[in-house]
Amino acid sequence: MSSEELSASSSASLVASAQKLSTVEILQYISEVSLPSSSQGQHEFKTIVRKAPFLQTEQDEIFSIFSTNMRQLYVNSAFGWNPTSKKKELFHKSSRYAIVREVKSNMMAGYIMFRFDQEERLDDELDPVVYIYELSVNPKFQRSGLGRYLVNAAGEIGKKTNMRKMVLTLLKANAKASTFYESIGFMIDPISPSQFPDHESVDYEILSKTI
Repeated sequence: MSSEELSASSSASLVASAQKLSTVEILQYISEVSLPSSSQGQHEFKTIVRKAPFLQTEQDEIFSIFSTNMRQLYVNSAFGWNPTSKKKELFHKSSRYAIVREVKSNMMAGYIMFRFDQEERLDDELDPVVYIYELSVNPKFQRSGLGRYLVNAAGEIGKKTNMRKMVLTLLKANAKASTFYESIGFMIDPISPSQFPDHESVDYEILSKTI
């Protein structure tokens, strides 16, 4: 087996092992990351972990928050607004969720949806990654540190499972998210379309952060 084949095999093995983790194991990794607390003591939060096939009533809450935050951005993008297609992506069997709820009301305050996957590099080898598909915070709880907490939680999961980096796709029109991700250390990934001068113009970037 060549070094390239060995590397690909190792990457695939790491991803396969991570995909087998139970929600209890993932939650144990997240427990090492501190939840934000309201400066006025108004909110107490708790985190739960779900695999997409076992989401029940949460599906409606998840899509409602996503729609509130992202619908107009999608309408204005090349992706377009397609709820059916988006729900298939959100609730795919490989999707994992860390969900934050406000304890007193049990209201969903935010969530991060990610998958363990392989990402191609410029040298055509594959990296094991935590791919963040969605990070969404309920407008009632924005600017409370939950977004940073959820990304840090995904990073901790990545560290514990030996993933190489966190990766995400960002719509260029989402200036607020762009500023946020830059502030926590994400950079334009070498394989993002903007890094290839001859590539046709697209309205998104691929960002990444080494774990």
